Amino acid sequence: MDREWGSKPGSGGAASAQNEAIDRRERLRRLALETIDLAKDPYFMRNHLGSYECKLCLTLHNNEGNYLAHTQGKRHQTNLAKRAAREAKDAPAQPQPNKRKLAPRKSVKIGRPGYRVTKQYDPDTKQHSFLFEIGYPEIEENSKPRHRFMSSYEQKVESWDRRYQYLLFAAEPYETIAFKIPSTEIDKSTNKFFNFWDPDKKEYIVSFFYELCSCTSSQDCRKLINLHQPLGLCRMGLELLALRHDHRDKFHHPRHKFRHRLLRHLLLLLLECHLGCLRPLRHILEMALHVQ
Repeated sequence: MDREWGSKPGSGGAASAQNEAIDRRERLRRLALETIDLAKDPYFMRNHLGSYECKLCLTLHNNEGNYLAHTQGKRHQTNLAKRAAREAKDAPAQPQPNKRKLAPRKSVKIGRPGYRVTKQYDPDTKQHSFLFEIGYPEIEENSKPRHRFMSSYEQKVESWDRRYQYLLFAAEPYETIAFKIPSTEIDKSTNKFFNFWDPDKKEYIVSFFYELCSCTSSQDCRKLINLHQPLGLCRMGLELLALRHDHRDKFHHPRHKFRHRLLRHLLLLLLECHLGCLRPLRHILEMALHVQ
């Protein structure tokens, strides 16, 4: 038989791997030429020998497909980035368009508004809340009061204290007033936080609830709101632990045994009374102080 194995009579022989690769490259070249216009490529050049050159990378290519594969390579992309960075550096600075500057409004203040603050407690959810009622009888026409919460680190009137935050109220032509409140997490749900402006009574109302803490009783939670002491007690306990660790030998002296025992019971009593929501810290202190 004069035909190759695997081919039909009247047809050519089976394509080899080399022929399949040539056909695949040719097919990809035709697809690339349909989508990319080499006439618009500033770095594409055909020399007098019939081959193709890349003027950016100074490379020589046999056909368009080889050049298109080169343009997607790392070398060509790196040279493009370098060229763009150099052109951006050498380009003269363009004048920036004039931005409109908003000058702060200057108006004559007529004093502070009247206000009423009410502390509330919901026995069902055991949440504490504040109700602020601010009166603006001489507010400007078609204007509405505004409020916002401000961190202790944003103000420059008092010393910074992360246990507190400020609630600000502003309306023209009145002075801006602020209330110092605990920085406990606030419940932002719809039925727990609302504000309302009554244009007839000229009264602005803001009410919000604090998040429900994990205190053991409502009395502990009330202490958390009114006394604002948990951070200070927690910091004091850690300082006492550090003191005991630094002066370990002194606490074993007979003269300091009674003082150490009294200090231990005092610390645990404070944690039991005021830090009911931080019981894991109490167990850590018990282990560190070797409570029997």
